[in-house]
Amino acid sequence: MINPLKLARRFWHIRRHHGLGQALRLTIVKLIRVCGFFKTGLGLAPKFPPPKSSNAEAYLPLLKIRPFVSVIMPVYNSAWLSAAVGSVLEQSYNNFELILVDDQSTDPQTLAALTEAAGKPQVKLIRNAHNLGVSGATNVGIAHSRGDYIAFMDHDDLLHPDTLATFVRAVNDGHDEDVFFTDEYVIDGKDFMIGQIRKYPITLDLLLSCNAVLHFVIIKRAALERLGPLNSNYDGAQDHDLMLRALERGLRFYHLPLLLYAWRVHQAATSNDIRSFNQRAPQQWPKSYLNGKKAIQAYLDRQAIRATITDDAFCWYRVKYELPEAHDEVAIIIPFKDQANYLQRLLESLKKTTYAPFVIYLVDNRSEQAETRAYLASLPISPTGGLRLLTFDEPFNFSRLHNWAVRQIPNELLVFLNNDAEIQRGDWLEAMLEHIYREKVGAVGCRLIYPNGTLQHGGMIFRTDVYHCAMNLYRDESYYTRVQREVSGVTAACLLIRKSVFQAVGGFDEVRFPIAFNDADLCLKIIKAGYKIMYTPFAELIHHHSASRAQQEESYEKWALFSQYAGPSLMIDRYYHLS
Repeated sequence: MINPLKLARRFWHIRRHHGLGQALRLTIVKLIRVCGFFKTGLGLAPKFPPPKSSNAEAYLPLLKIRPFVSVIMPVYNSAWLSAAVGSVLEQSYNNFELILVDDQSTDPQTLAALTEAAGKPQVKLIRNAHNLGVSGATNVGIAHSRGDYIAFMDHDDLLHPDTLATFVRAVNDGHDEDVFFTDEYVIDGKDFMIGQIRKYPITLDLLLSCNAVLHFVIIKRAALERLGPLNSNYDGAQDHDLMLRALERGLRFYHLPLLLYAWRVHQAATSNDIRSFNQRAPQQWPKSYLNGKKAIQAYLDRQAIRATITDDAFCWYRVKYELPEAHDEVAIIIPFKDQANYLQRLLESLKKTTYAPFVIYLVDNRSEQAETRAYLASLPISPTGGLRLLTFDEPFNFSRLHNWAVRQIPNELLVFLNNDAEIQRGDWLEAMLEHIYREKVGAVGCRLIYPNGTLQHGGMIFRTDVYHCAMNLYRDESYYTRVQREVSGVTAACLLIRKSVFQAVGGFDEVRFPIAFNDADLCLKIIKAGYKIMYTPFAELIHHHSASRAQQEESYEKWALFSQYAGPSLMIDRYYHLS
């Protein structure tokens, strides 16, 4: 069912931040998906590739670098092989070969399509004497290839006509990275586009959480030879293992942020066992998922990292790092002004916390209500106990309040926690602490949701846009907000940090950012000092956002953050300023 009120809020939010056209497009797509028009074939959804003409002929003859690309396609009983082959042969860039490796197919339709493809001038067909599996068949194709670059493609997927041309343009633009990868559409059996997978720059934590590369992948031959063959022990996740080894060996990744590949969803797909798997069913975990766990564990073992892989992120992975045997005391700093009901709810929820020891510092910022005084008097507050009270008798300045509180507290591990938050899981603190002990991690943030269950914070992003220079990720799209990963920033509504790091970067800026964007500024200073910032969705809190104070996103503070960190750029018009 569609919630009209929620859909309307979504429309107006997108319209405000991204314009009317984008709001209309995304809302229509949402309606199409919910109503199931893709499956009913009413023609409301576009097919892949989008019907746009290519201008490749105007620039391809002018390119100075024209690498030869070998597209490797292992084949086993595919109903969509002819379409897949056709999408490769229709590439606007023609300096390539397509290597089909038949891994003992038995389906008559597939065998006929292979015979037909073998007659094409750019196609090389290899028939395996025995079934080798996807890794073995791919390795055979690589061994018979002669390209400067090796590209991997599934036998039931599609390429955009300009996929190879776009890659070659990037090479001509000076990109000499080892691994290139693109964004992709998700299509159904009739080529209707039913989703998108947007990718992100590759980091270790992201790749340990999921195969964040997927399709389409093009690798330098020399780099691939350094990595060695695909490993059949990880069939179904062999590409995930290869990307982990590539990152481990220092290979450089380049993300082409364009939708150039179509990944087909159907019942016979190797990856479909994960999509359709019922986590509550008594059957075993899917093979491809288990092999992904094995590949990640192999990486952890090679690096002597003390961690386990749990299933509580299925169908992605959670690498759970071991905590030190000796537990350090954590100081939880909670500022408040009145609003005793919020404070009471937070303190009650903190009783769920399974980690010990921790101490709570309540920082009273000029509370005035008798109800608040009565509630404080009912609490077991003690200067040496687990609940302590500090009084900050100055006008509200978020940055100054926290800097002052930190100076009063001896603990090295600090949690900044808003009084309008609410703990959901007892292990929230362990989930954050496991990262703060990792090398060069300076701060850790959590997943925040609104009381209605929608996402409020899944990490922070920065943009060279004065209106949106620092934004919380608020949309649960694909895997990105559901896995632990390195981020550019996290909100101080719930932030774990080392006191030594906090003080080394100068703490919060009390002058430029007294109310808003102080956490964004702090995170950027932490990164500038050479530390990482981690986001974990396994510490999930409810956040009654700005419930205890009016929302104050000061225009000057937004401009100060933008002007301080955006840097000199020709893309910032010196003659026209946004107002």
